[in-house]
Amino acid sequence: MEITAMKCPKCAGSINYLPGQRAVKCPYCDSVLDIKADPAETALDLAQKKYQNADAARVGYLNKLRSWKTKGRILLTVQFALTMIAYFLTEINSKDTGLYNFGMMLVLAVFVSIFAGPIWLKSKIPPAPQNIEEQLKLKGTVLLTIKLVAFSILAMFLGLLAGIILYR
Repeated sequence: MEITAMKCPKCAGSINYLPGQRAVKCPYCDSVLDIKADPAETALDLAQKKYQNADAARVGYLNKLRSWKTKGRILLTVQFALTMIAYFLTEINSKDTGLYNFGMMLVLAVFVSIFAGPIWLKSKIPPAPQNIEEQLKLKGTVLLTIKLVAFSILAMFLGLLAGIILYR
């Protein structure tokens, strides 16, 4: 710890103060003196605050991305389960029953969710804060939508395959 000394402008007494102190009282004449910050010290304080803000923004954004990915996993799980249930209902029941018709409505819901689900999920991408690195930002591109649709179709086919395996 470095102690800095200066002379009081009123009584010329020696005043000692620590770096970072912004006000000091003269022990001889009780004058209160304002101490200007060193430019390097001010720059360091600003850099530390900016780093802390960026770090907090990064952590918050990554938490939002985890939540978004969880929504995607839930969507795929629901599509998988609905496909399997729809297969069971349409295979087990005859065409004139209400359960068969319900199964066909589930098939329609799965087909709609294959395209509507990824579009909805893409719209829920959390916006990235300005002060985080470019490589962390998730961009809602057409390629991402195509990838989400492909995963939805894969979940539907896996649900169908699981239904066929379990039914037979």
